[in-house]
Amino acid sequence: MSGTKVISNQRGFISQPAHILVVDDDRPVLYTFRAILEHFGYQTSEALTPEQALALLRSVQIDVIICDLDLHAEMSGEQLLEQAKRIQPGIGCMLLTGYAEPETLDELEQRGVPVLFKPLEPARLLGHIQDLLRQKAA
Repeated sequence: MSGTKVISNQRGFISQPAHILVVDDDRPVLYTFRAILEHFGYQTSEALTPEQALALLRSVQIDVIICDLDLHAEMSGEQLLEQAKRIQPGIGCMLLTGYAEPETLDELEQRGVPVLFKPLEPARLLGHIQDLLRQKAA
């Protein structure tokens, strides 16, 4: 499984690492995700707060944002993803959680937002990222 995406430029097609933004208020979670994603060839950025994430989204092209549902901040992960889509309309979005109310999960599923439960297996995470990148390329 490769962390690259194919893009076109004036000289033809080139391959470059897909850029993944991970947002979680737990620093060890960020370090773990960075290690996994970089091992598989992805470029990563991390944010501890929604404000940091929004600043990155305004300054750097991101392919996929992976965000904790409960950020212990004024903005939830779900609200952050809505903002991310306004800033970068083609961005792939995924939420992570240790627990969520069934109604919340149903609503997110109806809106097409994948929700993965922590702790999660790297293969499952990578599979969802690849799905989001394929959807973005289509």
